[in-house]
Amino acid sequence: ALALAIADDPRPMMEALHRVKAAQPPWLNTRAAGCRARTQVALPGCGWLDLVLDILDADHRVTGEVWVEVKIDAPESGQQLGCYQERACDHFPPAWLITLARAPLRHTVPNLSWNELYQSAMRGPTEGGSWTEQGSWRDLRAFLEEQNVASDELGPISDREAASLEPAYELLQKVSSVVTAIHQKLPDLFAPAVAAKLYWKNSFQ
Repeated sequence: ALALAIADDPRPMMEALHRVKAAQPPWLNTRAAGCRARTQVALPGCGWLDLVLDILDADHRVTGEVWVEVKIDAPESGQQLGCYQERACDHFPPAWLITLARAPLRHTVPNLSWNELYQSAMRGPTEGGSWTEQGSWRDLRAFLEEQNVASDELGPISDREAASLEPAYELLQKVSSVVTAIHQKLPDLFAPAVAAKLYWKNSFQ
């Protein structure tokens, strides 16, 4: 699903890569035109790389590769990351190994969190914009939210959300008042023995 989203529009992934908190290779810079995704790429002697991003320059030539080990909740399998790191050191074109996981799997391997990727896609090319309004990035966003992998709970408050705070507070006050009024009317609607059992443990203030 992520590879399909990158094929539709590589910009969110490129934005997210620049968020990785680690020394980044020189070929992964602002002049990179984009990336091309490949999945399940064989790495003889080590296994299979979940995701390989070919970083392209303005002439669409591959200047380097980002090897991405993708995890949700599973731990590292054996010594796969160590093997990948060794192979990346002498690989051509130059390769950079990272993980895409909730949290780093190894302190020696840079990690891009799912929430950082999610936020990059949500933020879009300009403040208040979004790359998740349509297409594969929208579908990926919905999937990550449904599976509780990433969310916008810790994201910045948008103008639309800020503008809705006062109406939301007013609605809460109205609902509270309606429930309180119904609670007070219960003794008049039911027999005393029944009404005595109809109450909330926590009263509304």
